[in-house]
Amino acid sequence: MSLSYRVAGRSAVSTGAGADNVGCALWNPHATMDLTVDEVHFFNTVATVSNPGLVRTTTRGTTVTTVTPDIDNHDERLLAPITGALLDVDYSADPTIAGPYLYRINLPAVIGSGMMWVFSRGIRVPAGTGLALASPVAVATTAMDVTYVWHE
Repeated sequence: MSLSYRVAGRSAVSTGAGADNVGCALWNPHATMDLTVDEVHFFNTVATVSNPGLVRTTTRGTTVTTVTPDIDNHDERLLAPITGALLDVDYSADPTIAGPYLYRINLPAVIGSGMMWVFSRGIRVPAGTGLALASPVAVATTAMDVTYVWHE
């Protein structure tokens, strides 16, 4: 039986303007259990050009703000995520990017512009890794409302 969860938050504007600035990430802190991301939704909350991409991370980074999913984030409100998954939405030190980007998009400088990525087979996030929205080009990440949907 697969357990389905969703969590939402608002990412902060990054302070740096280098490539690979992470806006937010779903982090899997579990020692042995993987999770699978089924959807990622993100929408600009400010009128700034945005170039988000989806990429794996190998470290969590140093977080400033984290949304901790609980039983209320389970689709049927049965139990909290077994993996202890966390949505990090602000960093003082970014996570480490792993490899090339899986997805990329350019969004106009319009509040509400965004995307919903739906993965028919899901994207596996192994234990001790994350899946981040980051800027693959040398611009600051913009503030976005973001939602991750996953199962474990």
